[in-house]
Amino acid sequence: MDITNFFTVEASELSKSDRKIMKKITADSTDFDSLTINHLAEEAGTSLASVQRFCQKMGYSGFKEFKFQLLNYVKKQESQQSLVSTNEYLVDYHDAINQVWTANEGDVDELAHVLMTSSTNFIFGIYYSELPARLLSMGLRDLGKSTYFGDNLAAGEHLFPLSDENSTAVFYSVSGISKLFGSSPLPKSISHFKHSYLVTMNPDTPLKKYFKKVIVLPGKNLAQGLPVDPQSIPVVFTERIIDTAATKYHKRKK
Repeated sequence: MDITNFFTVEASELSKSDRKIMKKITADSTDFDSLTINHLAEEAGTSLASVQRFCQKMGYSGFKEFKFQLLNYVKKQESQQSLVSTNEYLVDYHDAINQVWTANEGDVDELAHVLMTSSTNFIFGIYYSELPARLLSMGLRDLGKSTYFGDNLAAGEHLFPLSDENSTAVFYSVSGISKLFGSSPLPKSISHFKHSYLVTMNPDTPLKKYFKKVIVLPGKNLAQGLPVDPQSIPVVFTERIIDTAATKYHKRKK
């Protein structure tokens, strides 16, 4: 018998003893690797001879060959499932990247223009969101813009007094959760900026009330499916901002 047909055998085709063995094997085939013929017979409440006969009925010389074929089948199934999961993730990632280049094009142009015409820029990102925030601040500095970077709330409280009426604040938070600010007075300071942006992947973020504009990036499913906040999408978005800002900057200089 082809091992792929093993799981489709009708119970009515088996004896009472065979059904016990079948039930034990199919209950958790992933644990079959450490199962010996003695343990299988004992846990199924049958005999060694019954297990051997069962394996022979399945078309194999005995328990050893049956176990080998079944384990190979299980490992192939696990490998295929892993591949499917990986492919689904890559498809979601590809779709999210495409949306950054299309759906968020207006956000990129607006933010690049504001940052390049602002007197001073304040860029913040906490925890994992520090990555795209630091990238943006470094890119703006390379373009000659006065830019401050902060990776914690205390930094913001110390830097914001340096702002003026034409300053811009950009805050990165993939999760956009409310506990991010805690009891910090930072939100109140952000509300005083002429231009303030929250860049997030959470369309329902409760932090939106503190900012003049919220930019929601695609890829919410990616963010929910990973143990950490994914930064690849915000980084791509940030690279586009820097590229657009550089283009506008050089055009303006000419």
